[in-house]
Amino acid sequence: MITQTYKVKGLTPYFFNKWTNDKTPKTVAQSIQVAKNRVYKNDQGLFIPGLQFKGSLIHAVSLQKMKIEKSNKRAVELIRAVLQIEPKEIALGLDESAIQIIPIPTIVAENKMKEIQYAYIESGWKVEFKAVFHEILEPEFIAEGFEWAGLLCGVGGRRNHGNGRFEITESNIIVN
Repeated sequence: MITQTYKVKGLTPYFFNKWTNDKTPKTVAQSIQVAKNRVYKNDQGLFIPGLQFKGSLIHAVSLQKMKIEKSNKRAVELIRAVLQIEPKEIALGLDESAIQIIPIPTIVAENKMKEIQYAYIESGWKVEFKAVFHEILEPEFIAEGFEWAGLLCGVGGRRNHGNGRFEITESNIIVN
C-alpha cells in the first residue's frame, strides 16, 4: 500500500451540504436553522467528509480522461476500488463561530425563485488528509488528479458555482 499525505488550502468558500431530513422551511428563521443543520460537525469542531475529496478526485480524473498505464480498467473504477481517504472526518480546526449564513436566490421550480440560506466558511480554510491506495495506482497519477480536483471540481456544496476549490500546498509519499 502507498500513503500520500496532503495539506490543502481552500481558494474559495466551502459550502456545507450535509443531507438532512428537514422539512422545507417556510420562514427565513426556519431556512437559517436548516442551513445550520447542514453543517458537518463533531465533538472536535467542523469537518469535511473525506469522501468529498475522493469524489472530487474521481470527477477530475473523469473530466481529464486520465489513463492508468498498468491496467486496462478505467482509472475511475480503480480509484473507487482501491483508494481510501483518512480520516473519514477531516478536521477544519474551526468551531461554529466560523460559519456564515448567506441567502442565495435559487430556482426551485419553473419560473419560480426563492432565497435559500446556505452555511459556509470563507476561503483560506485548511485541512490535512491521507490518500491510501494500492500500488496499481502511481503516486504521481494521484497527485496530479488531486491538483486537477482542486482546480476543476472542488469539495462541498455549490461546486458548480466555483465554490470549494482548493490547492495542494504540500504532499508527501510514504510507501508501506
